[in-house]
Amino acid sequence: MGSQRQLLIDLGFEAAGAWVLAGNDLVCRLARHPDRSGILYAFVVGDNVMYVGKTAKTLRWRMNQYRRPGPSQRTNQRINPQICELLAEGQDVEVLVLVDAEPIMYRGLRLSLAAGLEDALIARLDPPWNQVGRRRGA
Repeated sequence: MGSQRQLLIDLGFEAAGAWVLAGNDLVCRLARHPDRSGILYAFVVGDNVMYVGKTAKTLRWRMNQYRRPGPSQRTNQRINPQICELLAEGQDVEVLVLVDAEPIMYRGLRLSLAAGLEDALIARLDPPWNQVGRRRGA
């Protein structure tokens, strides 16, 4: 099997941007698709997928939630320091996205590609930042 990153590329994911530290501020620099919604995204370090998520809102809006998590946003509060730690160590944290370009229909209902693939990718890749609530090694 090739790298986890390559699997995403083979599925149609593309590089959209990267996380950076600007002083003490976490910033997501998005070069592609910042205003698209219904996107499946992944945080990738080297060849390893660290997290897979989806957003019904724009990609820019969703990344901003990681950047400045609110008091009730547990996932964002958990992932923000993990991104910062990797960046402080000099590692790159890339954002790859899969854009739902063509509608998928089932008996007259539009299906979300992002929602349909998210669980399958998490099950296959077992990204470490998606493992909250699951026992490791179980």
